[in-house]
Amino acid sequence: MLTSQEFQEIERLDFVKFGVPESGSLLLNLEKSAMDIEMQRRASLESALFGQFDTWIKDQIRQLSVSTMAAGVFTCTACGEVAGDYIVDYQGETFRFDTITTYAFLRFILEKA
Repeated sequence: MLTSQEFQEIERLDFVKFGVPESGSLLLNLEKSAMDIEMQRRASLESALFGQFDTWIKDQIRQLSVSTMAAGVFTCTACGEVAGDYIVDYQGETFRFDTITTYAFLRFILEKA
């Protein structure tokens, strides 16, 4: 069983190991990291390359939605462009997916058929 002093020393070493100053708050550092990640995510979405990718993935979904109709998949492609989510009907179930999941799901159905 660890003593309180031994536990505090282990905790201090963990902070140092992960680059958190002893006097700093782990929660504040996590919040700062989350903010940095969000800023990077926004910058990525605003890049010209992402614009090209976004156009490409939407075109892929339109093509896949036509290709998967024979397998009984019906995709509302207008929903994705207007609301951001696609609605997919398949075998009596209705799914609501984001863009990437819609693409993956349609590819899955196409390869499964």
